[in-house]
Amino acid sequence: LDASILEFKDVFRIHPVMPTTGNLDPKTLQKSFERENGAYKGLDWELEDLVSEPFMQAFLTDYPTAIAKATPIGGKIHRDLTRDGKAHLHQFIKKHAMREDLLGVIELVKALRFYMALPKLH
Repeated sequence: LDASILEFKDVFRIHPVMPTTGNLDPKTLQKSFERENGAYKGLDWELEDLVSEPFMQAFLTDYPTAIAKATPIGGKIHRDLTRDGKAHLHQFIKKHAMREDLLGVIELVKALRFYMALPKLH
């Protein structure tokens, strides 16, 4: 990792809550992340964790071996998917997902645009 890259300035890890208000100063933003995600401390978070819970349950009904491990913390669940599970989820999303199933992903895109000071999406 390039030591000149600073988290909350140049790089953003995905968290269960991606704050989109306030100051873009890296230290201020870091405090917002810590405050908003305090209940999820220690919870890994990946893009597939942003898919709606009902959609994920439908996926796991069809592909019960797709999950290697589930970690619930603070009302959120991080699922470690197998390699095949990730591939099947990608295909399942393409085939079955509706906008409301991917609202978490849409909100992530909005948050990243906020952090980069890009215009809001409408």
